[in-house]
Amino acid sequence: MGKDLKGKELGRGISQRKDKYYVGRYTTRNGKRVQKLFAKLQECKKWLADEQYTDEHSNPDFPSDMLVDAWFDYWISVKKRTVRPNTLRNYTERYKRNIKPVIGNKILPDGTHKTGIGDFIRRTSLDEFPQFFNVLRGDMSIIGTRPPLISETNLYELHHRARLAIKPGITGMWQVSGRSDITDFEEVVRLDKEYITNWNIGLDIKILFKTVLVVFKKDGSM
Repeated sequence: MGKDLKGKELGRGISQRKDKYYVGRYTTRNGKRVQKLFAKLQECKKWLADEQYTDEHSNPDFPSDMLVDAWFDYWISVKKRTVRPNTLRNYTERYKRNIKPVIGNKILPDGTHKTGIGDFIRRTSLDEFPQFFNVLRGDMSIIGTRPPLISETNLYELHHRARLAIKPGITGMWQVSGRSDITDFEEVVRLDKEYITNWNIGLDIKILFKTVLVVFKKDGSM
């Protein structure tokens, strides 16, 4: 806790210099120390609160498609600096009890696995249906390349950009060739380039039929 010239507590991260200016200080989540001078205490408090809130809630350096579990782990790591241990424990217990069972798998005390609605939606590919709105808007095709992520395209090498030559699709070569079972990005690029090079109506019809089979068999879903 900082103090003013009379010894009065000013709050965490705030102190007063001999020239009567107030100093607001805090450390960002990346370890950078930030400070600023103010003539008035209230201005200093407002600045400090705004800066800390922005630092805590701004976009972190990770992909935009981060899973909910990973996001919660990150959020808890940030909260450790500002809340008490029993509050952290309460947050974690509530997450495991109220949120995790809905979005994914839960291991019951007897060792059996209970799946949530999120797992059901993913396994049955129902999560793909909102993509049809993108098709109607003209942003996507029904059949095309695998939709790229913004965080992904920033890391593309020259030969990867070939897959951006056409609109991404709800389904395509990647989806009918293993989907989530294909973890090698170079293989994804190869399949997309193969589709672009060999495109014809017959190939699209073939992919559509294979898509129906994949959805019913739940191949490669996760």
